Amino acid sequence: MFILEQTEKLKNSPIWLKAGEKIKEKDLPVYLCGKNYGFLSFLVSSFFAESSDNFFLLICQDSETAETFYANIKTFLPKKVLLFPERDLHLPPDHPIQAKEIERVKVLAEIWERDSGLVVSSINAISLFLPDLSVFKSHILDLSPGTRIKRETIIARLIRYGYEEVSIVENPGEFCRRGGIVDFYPFEEKPVRIEFSGDAIKSLRRFDPVSQMSIEKVSCCRILSLNETFITDLLNSTIFDYLGKNLSIFITGYACFESRYNQMNEIVHRSNRKTMVCWEDLKNKISKAAFLETELNP
Repeated sequence: MFILEQTEKLKNSPIWLKAGEKIKEKDLPVYLCGKNYGFLSFLVSSFFAESSDNFFLLICQDSETAETFYANIKTFLPKKVLLFPERDLHLPPDHPIQAKEIERVKVLAEIWERDSGLVVSSINAISLFLPDLSVFKSHILDLSPGTRIKRETIIARLIRYGYEEVSIVENPGEFCRRGGIVDFYPFEEKPVRIEFSGDAIKSLRRFDPVSQMSIEKVSCCRILSLNETFITDLLNSTIFDYLGKNLSIFITGYACFESRYNQMNEIVHRSNRKTMVCWEDLKNKISKAAFLETELNP
């Protein structure tokens, strides 16, 4: 009861109401000042809950801080918060697929599906050009029984999206074809067996990769690229384009942003250098900021 009373007292205080008005302007980012990440997470979550008809973007100085904020905010908004992770840009183009790359694509797909949400990220994670937004939308492949699509079309997509063709699917990132059946293994899920009848999907089933036996029928599945750069060479959008114009931006650790960006620029593999957004362009997006300073009086 004491916590609820103090929360209501805080939310009705002049400084809270003034900060809320600043956030509603939406064309100005908001700096988060202080080291109490738990409280700042509560702060952002509360403002989002009061204005949840648009996207919030919280930009942190590094991935560790972003993960901390994400874990905290997930306590308050378990179904609304997303973590947009960094990519390891020092790796060459032919490096093995990493979980962070897959997660980036999944988050972008979720952003496209939603009207609002709270996205937590780091300055380096948002410093990369993304696939053209309209092109990305066309590469979210949702399938269900009855969907009319050729087997060869799905196979071509899987190859393009970074899946490896094998004789038997046993590991994430693999696919195989046998007659009118295509098996594929997305990361972080059970593999899927697609059965065709002519040029239409007859059934979708999850199966055990060890026994290869079907486990259950499913009503739908989604095929996404394993890396955002596999979708298209047209990398001309940014995270700000994906989140839309009606966006509220929060910033923490801004003093470190430029040095973090420069550190990434020093280690980036030459093949990835063209994917980096110019620092001045990033700075223009986030530099005109209103300061959000919160004081708690006993």
